[in-house]
Amino acid sequence: MQPHPSPLQPAYALVLVSLVGLSGWVAERRPVETFEVVSRSMTPTLVVGDRVLTISCDWSAAPLETGELVVFQPPAWIGSEIPVVKRIVAQGGDRVEIHDAALYVNGGRREESYARRYPPDFRYGPLVVPPGTLFVLGDNRPLSEDSTTFGPISVDQIQSVVLARLGSEPCALGVRFSGLPEC
Repeated sequence: MQPHPSPLQPAYALVLVSLVGLSGWVAERRPVETFEVVSRSMTPTLVVGDRVLTISCDWSAAPLETGELVVFQPPAWIGSEIPVVKRIVAQGGDRVEIHDAALYVNGGRREESYARRYPPDFRYGPLVVPPGTLFVLGDNRPLSEDSTTFGPISVDQIQSVVLARLGSEPCALGVRFSGLPEC
């Protein structure tokens, strides 16, 4: 008896072929890399062992958007030389506060269904993010070393932006395939 193929197999193959083809097209224009996720700081969005497809650019000349996942080298005093992935939650000029287990930017509470919340007694800020810097947080807020630990990071520190998650579970990330910045 012949096994029947799953109706999802052609869909997975189409997505894989599209990603490979698209990454080749993008790679001709700017560097594309994959990174393996090695910490739990972005759980549940990214889990240990996931791989992310990223694109590099001169981010001081290209617009970064709040909500995007970025890869950068953490400060040396953190004790790791492994690049980290964090989410941009605020940009230069924004006012950031964390209280009552929630993030507030410019006085408004951010609804973040993807984030694991801080304990109710955690407090941070208020802080006005300096021009030319970004305030980044891990989605697993209680376990993440991020801008609440080392402060805002310079836009110049951004190595790449996450295009897609190449993990085993489906995940909806903002994908920059349309409107890629000219680098």
